[in-house]
Parts: sequence; structure tokens; C-alpha cells
Amino acid sequence: MNGIETKLKALEAFALEQMKIHHIPAVSIGLILDGVEHYVSLGITSITNPLPITADTLFQIGSTTKTFTATTAMKLAQNGLLELDAPVRKYIPDFRVSDEDTSARVTVRHLMTHTSGWFGDFELDTGDDSNALELYVQAMAELPQLTPIDALMSYSNSAFVLLGRVLEVVSGKTLDVLVRETILEPLELHDTVFWAHEAITKRTAIGHKQSDSDQTEVIPVWRLSRATNADGGLVASARNQMRCARFHMGQLGETPINAASRLEMQTPRVSAGGHEFIGLCWFVEDKTTNDGRTVRVIRHGGSVPGFQSHFWFAPQENFAFTCQTNSESGMALNTLVTAWALEHLFNIPPSHPKAIEVSPQQLEAFMGWYAVPTGKEDEGLEVAKNGNSLTLRVNVPTFNLVLPAVPLAIVAEKMCLILEGPMSNMTLDFVTTDGEFRYVRVGGRIATRAQGGI
Repeated sequence: MNGIETKLKALEAFALEQMKIHHIPAVSIGLILDGVEHYVSLGITSITNPLPITADTLFQIGSTTKTFTATTAMKLAQNGLLELDAPVRKYIPDFRVSDEDTSARVTVRHLMTHTSGWFGDFELDTGDDSNALELYVQAMAELPQLTPIDALMSYSNSAFVLLGRVLEVVSGKTLDVLVRETILEPLELHDTVFWAHEAITKRTAIGHKQSDSDQTEVIPVWRLSRATNADGGLVASARNQMRCARFHMGQLGETPINAASRLEMQTPRVSAGGHEFIGLCWFVEDKTTNDGRTVRVIRHGGSVPGFQSHFWFAPQENFAFTCQTNSESGMALNTLVTAWALEHLFNIPPSHPKAIEVSPQQLEAFMGWYAVPTGKEDEGLEVAKNGNSLTLRVNVPTFNLVLPAVPLAIVAEKMCLILEGPMSNMTLDFVTTDGEFRYVRVGGRIATRAQGGI
């Protein structure tokens, strides 16, 4: 075997080991190394009706869908039909959330950079008719404002549903038709679809979860609601993801969008915490290779019931990577396999923030209750003291997220690292107002310091 084949075999062995540890039925990995595509296909589509995974097996890609919605927006802007800095009310005059100032001032660009400031994880099934996004946007009228507009990045699914509705109004087409005509057909992404009736004609992975007795079981509901088409509705194969990466790395020409629009999407604009920034939808980070070079890495990922996926590329290095899993426990595997690939295939070492010592006063500054406005009382995060260290307790049952106390390491003046559990290696980024911690951002989402507790 040559060097690449040896490394791919090692990647396969590592992924298989993690599949056993995390009880994951399938992993589909796609890579571009020095311009050449490679695939690692492991496991089965479903434990009840198993088919072997291939590079063409479809997985739900969740929020990576947002990059298709954003690319469609760039196409309409490039054609002069959409202004990124225009207020949303130019296109939807009666749009509103609970804060009137934000309702009047929010722009298309705010939506694409997650800086609208309102609650982002608003979930509502508005049916399968062509007015699904319109009804969702109308229901946003009471969404609470978490931060001032344009002040902080806080990941927002609802902002992207609104963006999808803006695109419908501008184009006169439903979002699924618009994305297909604008992105999927020109790029020949024939295995990237929105609808269950399209996916069912192809080899398609089924989502899984761990039962209360720690048994792997199929999630009985596969489809998402039509309103989520804008922020998380696409289904795609690893092979199609690599073709998409080739386009965004500038290898497939100027359709659907030109080089200037692609680069605008990949330009860092707003801090997303730590060393990462948001461009126009894409997460952007400059990483240092083992030989001291700086490499700009562009990424997104997706999480929907039963599926977890990562998607990375670096245009200047001509590499890309996707890891797709059909299990709710796939996030841990994706994180570990991605880190392995970055280090062993792309020469980018993992970053391991080191704990720092702080004074008792600094330790206490982190402590408190940070509320998540789900509409239910006592849902949020609690940072508490445990001797000379901190712990994190999570209680957000609305989003199936309930965790006992897990240890934290303070790794910077305003940052902690989660050390154990399903959120291991995620960071908590604390934001100060008037010298005090006012917000914490975890998983890209803002929670607000408040009275209360679990």
C-alpha cells in the first residue's frame, strides 16, 4: 500500500473503533486529498432493514442545508434581486418579532451572520403546504430578544427560516424549487434532495438513538417539517458533499455564484467565540499546521433527530472532509474522527486548550444560572463551584438536553472547556457587560444570566 492507502486504512480502523464505543450503525466519510476523492463507507443503513453503506448513501445533513440557502441568497444578490443590507421589511413589510426596533432594522445580512439577537431555536411544524415558511414567519412575532441586534453571534435556525421566506418572496418560487433550480441542478447534485418521497427511491440511512436501557433503536419519525427546509431539510450523500466542496473551493466554475460571491461568504465577519468567526453562513477559522503554515478552514455541520454530520474544506490546501453518521450519539464520533483526519491527513494538529489558574474571585465570576428562553421555567445552564474548580449542569428538556454536573476547565479569562459527557470538548464563551458576565455561548447559542436554577 502507498502512504495514502495506509492512512485511509488507519482512518477506517479508528472510525470502526469509535462506532463500537458510541453504538453507531453507520459512518460515511468523504475526503478530497490533493485533489483526489476518497471514501470510507462503514456499517449499515438501519438495524432493522440493513443495507451496506456506500459513498452514495443518503444521510440527513441538517444545518449544513443553511449553506445552500445562503448560496441561493448570494445568487439572487448577484443578479440584483436581493440586497444583503436591506431591511427584511423591504421584502416582508409586516415582519416582526417581540422587539420593534429589531423588527424594523434587521437586515438580510444579520440573518446570514446569526446576529439578529432573537431566540434562534424556535420550532414549529406549519404543515407541508406551499405556505409553510410564510406561516412560520408569522408565528415569529413573539420571539424574545436575547441580545441587542448586531451585538453578538448567536446561532439562529429561525433567522434562516426567515431568510428562506425572503428568498421565496423575491423569486416567486417555493424554497425547495428555488434551491433545486439554483444550486442542485447546476452542480449536478442528483443525490441531494429535500423530500422523503425523493429519498425513498435511493439508498437512504435511517436515524437511530440509544434507549433508556442503552439499546440502539430506530427513530420512528424520519421526515422533518417543510418549514425546516431553509435551515436543515436537505438529505445528501458523501459523494455529493465532496462535489459541493469542489464548487466552494473554486473548482467547478462560476455557476451558481461567481468567485467574488464565494469569497464573500468565506470572509470572517463576526466572532463566534474563541478563534472562530462567522462569514456569510460559513464558520471560518485560521489554523496552524505542524510545519507552521496558516490554513483557513471553512466548515459547517448538522444535527437532526438521528443524524449528525460534519463538513470541512480548505480551498488553499485543496482538501475537504465530511463525516456523516446515523445516530444521535454521532457528534462525539464526528468530533474525534474529524480531529484525526485534520491531524493525520491534513497536517493540522488538534488544539487542546490548557487549564489556567484563577483567583477565587475570578472563579466566582463564572458562577450563576444562565437561562434559555424556551418558554418554560427553569430551563438553562448552571455553572457552579466544586472545590477549586467549576461544574456545568444542563437542564433544557425542550431540546432533549439534560446533563448532570460535568467538570469544567477554565482555559482563558472568559472561556471554559467541558471535560466530560456528550458535550465534551465544547467551549463555554462568557460575554461581559459593564464588567460582569452577562451571557454564555455554548454550541453557538447564547444563554442569558438570570435568577433561578435547576
